[in-house]
Amino acid sequence: MLGAMKADLRTTYLGLELASPLVASSSPLTGDVDALRALEDAGVAAVVLPSVFEEEVGEEPAGPLELPPAYAELLAGAKSALRIPVIASLNGTTSGG
Repeated sequence: MLGAMKADLRTTYLGLELASPLVASSSPLTGDVDALRALEDAGVAAVVLPSVFEEEVGEEPAGPLELPPAYAELLAGAKSALRIPVIASLNGTTSGG
């Protein structure tokens, strides 16, 4: 009875244990919490948020990076709404960035 068999698709990605290799990459779909929930419901095992570019990131006086408020809100909302790993994406190109 082939229908009763279930494949084990577990894997690791960036050191994260995932239920399957299905990862939603950075795209317009991953920029909205409701869309992220729909991706999780469809079986995606992790999501990569849209990239924040170096020129969008500020620096606090003490040195840590300061994310744009909308991105920080998306990241916090995604982490609280999802059970799967949420991967932020920072795109920098200069040696100082």
